[in-house]
Amino acid sequence: MKRSLGPLVAPITVGLIASACSSATLLTKSQAAHRYASIAARVNVVAIPFNREVYSGWTKNTPPSQIKSEARQYLAALQVFDRQLSSLAQQYPPASAEIRSEVAATQSLLGDLANIMSHTYRLNSWFEGWNRDDTAVEWHAVKVRSDLGLPPPPSES
Repeated sequence: MKRSLGPLVAPITVGLIASACSSATLLTKSQAAHRYASIAARVNVVAIPFNREVYSGWTKNTPPSQIKSEARQYLAALQVFDRQLSSLAQQYPPASAEIRSEVAATQSLLGDLANIMSHTYRLNSWFEGWNRDDTAVEWHAVKVRSDLGLPPPPSES
């Protein structure tokens, strides 16, 4: 009786191909740290001034059109950051869980910004949610930076 190796070969071949493809994009810890620092620096160029405005410039009298205008640039930068961070999580498995946690926290900020853009918010309650979500992203950034051997993020003040 002849036995076929077809079913056994296919999974092994697929596994080897997938492994070969993914290993080509894997990063060393140093490379991952450099990439993370680079993408964080790009988003912080927009995030830091936006947060200064949120925490000290916006009042109940701030026109919704001004709030929406100020949020638009940060929303775009945060969407890019989110995609790049998701990619980094795949490219550096040792810190993948913590990077994915930062991605999840970033999703909350994206939701907050979507609310601002659609005018479906009350500023006081929106601010409470933003503060909570921004603090969560900062906490995860500290953890990711630590996993990658980077210093804590720069202060926003």
